[in-house]
Amino acid sequence: MRIQKKLAVQYKQFDTINEHLAEVSARIEELNALKVTLLEMSSTCDDDGDGKIKDCGVLKI
Repeated sequence: MRIQKKLAVQYKQFDTINEHLAEVSARIEELNALKVTLLEMSSTCDDDGDGKIKDCGVLKI
Protein backbone atom coordinates (compact mmCIF):
# COMPACT_ATOMS: atom_id res chain seq x y z
CA MET A 1 0.00 0.00 0.00
CA ARG A 2 2.80 2.40 0.86
CA ILE A 3 4.49 1.76 -2.50
CA GLN A 4 1.20 2.49 -4.30
CA LYS A 5 0.90 5.85 -2.55
CA LYS A 6 4.49 6.67 -3.41
CA LEU A 7 3.89 5.78 -7.06
CA ALA A 8 0.71 7.86 -7.11
CA VAL A 9 2.65 10.88 -5.87
CA GLN A 10 5.36 10.32 -8.47
CA TYR A 11 2.80 10.09 -11.29
CA LYS A 12 1.12 13.27 -10.07
CA GLN A 13 4.47 15.08 -10.04
CA PHE A 14 5.22 13.72 -13.52
CA ASP A 15 1.88 15.06 -14.80
CA THR A 16 2.60 18.45 -13.23
CA ILE A 17 6.04 18.56 -14.83
CA ASN A 18 4.60 17.62 -18.23
CA GLU A 19 1.91 20.29 -17.93
CA HIS A 20 4.51 22.90 -16.99
CA LEU A 21 6.75 21.80 -19.86
CA ALA A 22 3.84 22.13 -22.30
CA GLU A 23 3.08 25.64 -21.03
CA VAL A 24 6.72 26.69 -21.27
CA SER A 25 7.04 25.23 -24.77
CA ALA A 26 3.93 27.12 -25.91
CA ARG A 27 5.30 30.36 -24.46
CA ILE A 28 8.64 29.82 -26.22
CA GLU A 29 6.78 29.43 -29.53
CA GLU A 30 4.89 32.67 -28.87
CA LEU A 31 8.11 34.51 -28.04
CA ASN A 32 9.84 33.18 -31.16
CA ALA A 33 6.93 34.40 -33.29
CA LEU A 34 7.18 37.81 -31.62
CA LYS A 35 10.93 37.86 -32.25
CA VAL A 36 10.39 37.20 -35.97
CA THR A 37 7.79 39.96 -36.15
CA LEU A 38 10.05 42.45 -34.39
CA LEU A 39 13.01 41.56 -36.60
CA GLU A 40 10.85 42.08 -39.69
CA MET A 41 9.66 45.44 -38.35
CA SER A 42 13.21 46.43 -37.52
CA SER A 43 14.58 45.56 -40.94
CA THR A 44 11.69 47.37 -42.66
CA CYS A 45 12.06 50.47 -40.52
CA ASP A 46 15.86 50.59 -40.70
CA ASP A 47 15.54 51.65 -44.34
CA ASP A 48 14.46 55.16 -43.25
CA GLY A 49 18.02 56.33 -42.80
CA ASP A 50 17.16 59.54 -40.93
CA GLY A 51 17.27 58.13 -37.41
CA LYS A 52 13.50 57.83 -37.02
CA ILE A 53 11.21 54.96 -37.78
CA LYS A 54 8.34 56.80 -39.42
CA ASP A 55 6.37 53.77 -40.64
CA CYS A 56 6.47 52.10 -37.24
CA GLY A 57 5.89 55.24 -35.20
CA VAL A 58 8.82 54.49 -32.91
CA LEU A 59 11.88 56.65 -32.37
CA LYS A 60 15.27 55.01 -32.61
CA ILE A 61 17.49 55.64 -29.62
